[in-house]
Amino acid sequence: MTDLKKTPGGLLIPAELQDKPRQQPAIFDLSNPDQVVRLGGLLQQYVKNNGLSQNIKGKSYTLVEGWQFAANQMGLLPMVEEVINESTYREIKFTLPVFAWVGPQGNKKRQKTGEREIVTESFKYRTRVNVYRMSDNKLLSRGIVSCTNSERGKEEFEEYAIESMSQTRAIGKALRNLLSFLMKAAGFETTPAEEMDQVKVQEQRKQAEVNVEVSDVVRGMIKSQKTKEELLAYVHTQKHLHNLPEFQKLAKDKHAELEAKKPVKKKPTAKKPTATKTK
Repeated sequence: MTDLKKTPGGLLIPAELQDKPRQQPAIFDLSNPDQVVRLGGLLQQYVKNNGLSQNIKGKSYTLVEGWQFAANQMGLLPMVEEVINESTYREIKFTLPVFAWVGPQGNKKRQKTGEREIVTESFKYRTRVNVYRMSDNKLLSRGIVSCTNSERGKEEFEEYAIESMSQTRAIGKALRNLLSFLMKAAGFETTPAEEMDQVKVQEQRKQAEVNVEVSDVVRGMIKSQKTKEELLAYVHTQKHLHNLPEFQKLAKDKHAELEAKKPVKKKPTAKKPTATKTK
């Protein structure tokens, strides 16, 4: 177990960090705008060259290794202070979608093909991470994050993976509290990629579930509708196709066609009164 010592300010930090001799000031200084801009450019280059970002819904999110690089350049050290096991180990069941790659060679698409049920135990870990300035051992930021296998996409994770992810997220959270403005200056989002896991899984599943094509049968059915009422009733039965641009266009064009064919009722013309001759 790590020995702890009190700092002059009364904080408990690892003994090896307290006894460490003071180092030279960091290469980059948070209080210097010019250095922040320089570091932003260096950070952007480092993240891109090493593939440390992920595209989520059209935006770039940096992995925790990118955040650690930025911290290192400013003489900051994130340290895992506490990992708490909050697992109940009770039996839990999940129903998960089954996906497969379907379609002709060269044009395969990931598509939902069914569902399956899994039974596992409940795992949950909470981690606390502190960020220190290495030049004077001063505590600058803290991050506390939990991770559990009840999250989407983590239902089949082993216990060690949940524990590890809680630590990774806590490091990202602690550094985000301190360096989010710098990450934005480098052209990335201010949230670590690891915190976006649920959004990534939701997008992947959503895309796979709607990744189907409009068949010739559906095209024929839409074209064969005789009235707007029949068209709307058929479209309502094809909810799984509503997000497809081709389906939307077919239904819209057919609706416009039926609207154009709608007979225009002529207003009855009033009969002119006939003049009566008087004798």
